[in-house]
Amino acid sequence: MALLAQAAALRSDGAGTANEGHLTEGTASALSKVDDDDRVRLAESKPTCVKWAELKLPCTGSEWWSTAVTRAYKHSHIKPQLISTSDVYDDAFDEDVAFQKMHDALDANHRKLSVDSYAEESGGQCVYGWATNPLCVPARTWKKVGADLRKMDAKTVLWKRTNLAKWASSVMFKANHSSGCYEHNLDLDSTEADIEACLNAHLYFPPALFLNVITIVSCMSSLQDKIMAVASPHVKPVRAYYESLELDPDGEKQRVLTALGVPNMEPADDYETLTLEKISESLRDRVDNFNEMAKYLKEWDAKLTDTGCRLHDMFVSSKVKLWSDCKYEKLCPALHGMQELDWEEDEPPPAPWEYIKTLDKRKGWAGKHRDIWYKHGSFKDYYEW
Repeated sequence: MALLAQAAALRSDGAGTANEGHLTEGTASALSKVDDDDRVRLAESKPTCVKWAELKLPCTGSEWWSTAVTRAYKHSHIKPQLISTSDVYDDAFDEDVAFQKMHDALDANHRKLSVDSYAEESGGQCVYGWATNPLCVPARTWKKVGADLRKMDAKTVLWKRTNLAKWASSVMFKANHSSGCYEHNLDLDSTEADIEACLNAHLYFPPALFLNVITIVSCMSSLQDKIMAVASPHVKPVRAYYESLELDPDGEKQRVLTALGVPNMEPADDYETLTLEKISESLRDRVDNFNEMAKYLKEWDAKLTDTGCRLHDMFVSSKVKLWSDCKYEKLCPALHGMQELDWEEDEPPPAPWEYIKTLDKRKGWAGKHRDIWYKHGSFKDYYEW
């Protein structure tokens, strides 16, 4: 289930506001108040930041992750929702807008930053950039973005969630009014009321719908890798994992930063070892028809033996685990080919909770007469691959 970080664990003010970018040759125009001596010192020190470009997927704890990294270190700032699913609905949003937003977030010239706070305090150990859902950006745009990332020497991070059953469960709860977690995007700033609502949420899972959602998230993960290959075919991305962050919050942050080339990031003044308040890892008390779903997924596992994905075991697990044996690039076409779905294999809905609300109740998704699913248009009108 979605990971809930205690809002009080890390302070929300002041993180990253003074160190959000990269000083390049064109920065002089943005430093109009810096005197000549400062400019000379800047030119001599030639400090640089690691530019972070992250491809994430919805309901994977990605916003909590990027926010936690930003707040943990003095010279880190990652924009966690640079392009989100809400942008897809904006009539003015197009591929040029998407590209410009990503470019500007990595462009040095928009920053106003004193030399002392950057060059001397950070010692060049700094990271900044953006995180976005790649499915919200048209495919042809990624080639243009990829060229820009290479030109700017940006490092790429792929944020992954490996337990597909728990990931799909998060989508189900977020889609449903009666869950208490409806459309919440829980992060470090979540209110106690939001956290309490999700801690106590429970829901009936229509089996066919749940399998549909598992198919969506497996295809999302497969597509995420394909988009990465289009954007940066010669770059090996750094992979960060939801489950690894649950198991070792500080260790996973350090591992990723070290892989990016900034192993000695300076902790924020108010840095604390990240403590977590999370929904129980077990779904037994949260899914009304838990035993029915477990049996259903076990039957499907018998048809998917060559994928390495044990959906039943993922669903019933009560402990955090990195499911590294699951080959979602095989699971996606296998599941998609065995069901009659209204979306293409390479076109999974970018906001699956919204997709759930579009489904026709006559298909029987509602289950137990719960009046909770809605129909209002199609994402295909807004999403282009």
